[in-house]
Formats: sequence, structure tokens, C-alpha cells
Amino acid sequence: MNTFKMRFEKISKIDMSQGQPLKLITLFAIPLMIGNLFQMFYNMVDTMVVGKCVSTTALASVGETTPVVDLLLGLVIGLSNGLSIVIAQRLVQMTRHLLKKP
Repeated sequence: MNTFKMRFEKISKIDMSQGQPLKLITLFAIPLMIGNLFQMFYNMVDTMVVGKCVSTTALASVGETTPVVDLLLGLVIGLSNGLSIVIAQRLVQMTRHLLKKP
């Protein structure tokens, strides 16, 4: 348990403005790539199940709606990332305001 806490503290203190940019960007992108990989596996399994258990029309509809689902997922992920930036900036402003009080 203590080892996990030490690893988490080390990861949570990464300064993205210091060091090699390629390494930092790669470390930042790894969770995104893993998420996309799971989404691909979900779509693949969904297609296999529908193809084996339901009709060809249903399989065609799954194939047709996949880009729409991907577009909506990208939109939601982008909006949540943008909102997290706004929330983080607001929390910093609140913290600075609290620190300035005597």
C-alpha cells in the first residue's frame, strides 16, 4: 500500500513544463491511447455479437452508427477536458484568494 502511495505521489508531481517534451507528451497520451483501445475492442465485440446473433440489417446499422458514436465520444471527452481546465483555474483562483487572507 505504501508503494502505491509513493508511486501516485511521484506521478501526480510531474511538471509538464520541465524535461523532454516528447517523453512528457507520450506519458500524457498513454491513458488516452488505452481508452481508445478499449473503445475499439468494445466496437469489435459489439460487431461480432450482432453479426452472429442478429440479422445483417442490424450488423449494417452497428457499422453505420459507429462513426456517430465516435464523434459524440470525442465531443464529450473534449468538453470534459476543457471543463476540467476551467475548474482547475477556478480552484487556483480560490486557493490564492484564501492564501492572501490574513
